[in-house]
Amino acid sequence: MEKMNYADYVSVIDKLKQQHKRTETNNFVLADKFKELLEVGNCWGIATSGCVFVAVPRHDTFYQLYYHAVGSDDIAEGLHLIDEQYGEELPLSCTVIGKERYVEEIVPVFLNAGYKLRKKIRRYNIVYVQKAKTWETTARFACNEDAEEIFELLTNNFDIYSEQIPSVDEIRQNAEKEQIVVVRCDNKIATLSYFEIHNKTLHRIFDYTRPEYRKSLIYLGIEPFLERVFEEKNIKINRSYGWRDMENKKLNRISEMFNNIAEDVVLYTVKKSYDR
Repeated sequence: MEKMNYADYVSVIDKLKQQHKRTETNNFVLADKFKELLEVGNCWGIATSGCVFVAVPRHDTFYQLYYHAVGSDDIAEGLHLIDEQYGEELPLSCTVIGKERYVEEIVPVFLNAGYKLRKKIRRYNIVYVQKAKTWETTARFACNEDAEEIFELLTNNFDIYSEQIPSVDEIRQNAEKEQIVVVRCDNKIATLSYFEIHNKTLHRIFDYTRPEYRKSLIYLGIEPFLERVFEEKNIKINRSYGWRDMENKKLNRISEMFNNIAEDVVLYTVKKSYDR
């Protein structure tokens, strides 16, 4: 395994695509953002004739694996090489994303290599979000000073291995883009919505309300706030996506009750620990 920066990554990916008409990947991170991850982090990777794996350190806790591969046999070969050459103690985490049939075919390759299935989530087309103008005046965009508290809320309430939790710096960058809405009560963030907008698509990544504020329905003020801001700034949203834990039957029933549509796109997270 060798150290890999962004230029190395682009070079081996280009070579792989020149040799094969079709490859599969789990890397849907925007190029600029991925470049920053590889340039800042202590990243390493492997490349064969049929696959490329790159490992990116996250939160000093684990390495996130990204891959491009021709097929399942090539993924298996890459995982075997990683096992032979990996010299770190931190666990490896990898997501497999795509149509459910494809994911169900690829995940067993990881399980056969000693990985454990950690989480299964499904993409929903969000047609309706609960809202109430009563609480709109309490909502605002997050600022830099909110970043550490947001990071604490995310790490304490979401799975760090499978939820793609951003770093404090990444949270600050998203706040500067006005892509985090918070409502503060009692000198703390009571509820938040963390999202990104790409190509007129709203990607709802994290929504969280502290338990003690849920009965007050204060979170219902976020949606009318966003609707007003989008209208004022002429931001067009054609689609809205969110992800739901496939094991959370209650949440899925509520989503479908509001006519949100479950799609045939899933993301499974697998993780492998190394005891040395």
